[in-house]
Amino acid sequence: MTSTYLDLFKFQKDLIVARLTKNVMDGKTYTWSVVSGNTIQPVTVCLDEQSDVPVTLPKEVERALRSALETFNRAPNGYHIDDFLYNVEGKAA
Repeated sequence: MTSTYLDLFKFQKDLIVARLTKNVMDGKTYTWSVVSGNTIQPVTVCLDEQSDVPVTLPKEVERALRSALETFNRAPNGYHIDDFLYNVEGKAA
């Protein structure tokens, strides 16, 4: 099942944002880069000065991630939306 972020149900979007937020709060960095021909600037979300949006609190991280997901309508570079919908065994979370 491959889909875009905007194609998902609200509970699926919330699950993805929650998982990404937890990972960012644990020190992970996520980046969305421009797809060919697009004029949208790349976005990086993390807890340090490399972040394009200054974030320190979970709600700020959540807001920045949700905005990036909605803008790019896909998972961060190197990931698929499905990566955040399923647990390690590949079963629905």
